[in-house]
Formats: sequence, structure tokens, C-alpha cells
Amino acid sequence: AQRAVYPTIDSQLSSGRYWFQQGIVEPENHWTAILSLSFPIFNGFYYRNEIKSAEANVELSRAGLLQTELSMIQSVTNAHMGVHTAATNLKDTDEYLKAAELEFNIALASYKAGTMTILDVLQAQSSLADARSQKANAEKNWFLSLAEIAYATGSLCACPSQEPE
Repeated sequence: AQRAVYPTIDSQLSSGRYWFQQGIVEPENHWTAILSLSFPIFNGFYYRNEIKSAEANVELSRAGLLQTELSMIQSVTNAHMGVHTAATNLKDTDEYLKAAELEFNIALASYKAGTMTILDVLQAQSSLADARSQKANAEKNWFLSLAEIAYATGSLCACPSQEPE
């Protein structure tokens, strides 16, 4: 757009021969050369506005690129925090499962010894089932968070037909 305000030089060169009816041919080739110089005088600030429009489009493209970059950084950061949270949750549910198993074993042994009731054993068994359920859910969330970070970093393709490079 900035070059539109400068003069331009154009040139043309052609040669040829005239052919007439009854096989009459011009004996020599004729040549034509044209050299033209054109420059804008005034066009109602058209060129200046075109330059400003082009500069605005460049800035718009840069802003869009920055927005995309920030969005990608946010996605990777969120996925990283998701992995960290899922790992912590997995450790916690593993400890909860171990404690629930220990509680159930103690309740069962105490019931057999006659110091606890069947309701205590059922309560411990319910806690053990809840701990197993939470452990399975935590493992599912762990694998989902790994898939999310793989997708956010680009190591996991978006559709199954794409081959990873």
C-alpha cells in the first residue's frame, strides 16, 4: 500500500508482420516500443487511507496471534494444574483406601472376637466400598488429566484419522 504513492514505470515491446489477402506479406517486421511513466497526483487521500488500513490489519493480525498464544498458554497451564491436582487426589484416595481396608479388617476381627456388632462391620464395609469407588474415580481423573495435557501440548492429535508426526 505504501508503494502506491510512488511513480511507476511501465514498458512494452512488440514486433510483428502484417499478412494481407492473396498471400501478400509485408517484407520487414515492424517494431513497437512503449515506455510510460505514471504517478498519482491526488486521489482524495485514498492512498494514505489505504496505508492506514493496511497498518491496522497488521496490528489486528498481531493481536490475534497474541490472543491465540495466550489461549494456548492458558490451556497448557490449566492442563498442568489438572495433572497436579489429579495426582494429589490419587495419593489421597490411595491413603483413604488403605485406611478403610485397615478399618474393615479391624472391625471384622473385632466382630469375630465379639467386641463389635455386625452394624460396625457393615459401616466399615460401606466405608471400604466408598474408598474403592473414590479410588477408581481418582484413577479415571488422572488418566483424563494426562489426556488433556497431551492434547493441550499438541502431542495428541485432534481426530483419529490424523497421523502423529
